[in-house]
Amino acid sequence: MELRGTLSRTSFEAALTPAHVLSAQIVQGAMMLGVVAFATVVSFLYTQAPPVEPTGAEIDLVRLMTFGHLGLLAVNVGVSLFLARRVFSPEALGEGVGQIDATTLAAKAVQQQRAAIIIRMALLEGSAFFGLVICLLATTNGVLGSAPEYWINLLSPFLIIGFGIATFPTKERLVSWFEERFLAS
Repeated sequence: MELRGTLSRTSFEAALTPAHVLSAQIVQGAMMLGVVAFATVVSFLYTQAPPVEPTGAEIDLVRLMTFGHLGLLAVNVGVSLFLARRVFSPEALGEGVGQIDATTLAAKAVQQQRAAIIIRMALLEGSAFFGLVICLLATTNGVLGSAPEYWINLLSPFLIIGFGIATFPTKERLVSWFEERFLAS
């Protein structure tokens, strides 16, 4: 189905009610807040942990998990952006719709945009929690105290927070994203 001319910025803006914007903000904010809360717990435990000398096996485990985490992060960043673009696209919106009016089409586009936000943030959140679990493990077994390079596992929590702030859903950002995906030639 050809969407050009059927779906306009005006119809999308009309479908993007304040409740939809608020819902997107709550979802994205909650996902960011969960990461911040867990990072706070890990930081607190690190400051309270008694000094423990880690074994070679514990260091090896944290090293292996760190490599796995960095690989997962790279994959999740790419997959999250790819899937979000795929879910919120004219092609995805045109699938399975016959001749429907612009209002219904715009409402469906708003729903797909929300789904794209959730997918994008969920994959990044998964990497962030994995990094935080590694930091928690490294804190409890003393690895972070003796090998601070494993703080690199905080890269993904910082990434999701930074990305979440940079893309925090406002009406203007959501409409701009719509224009980029649906109206750009």
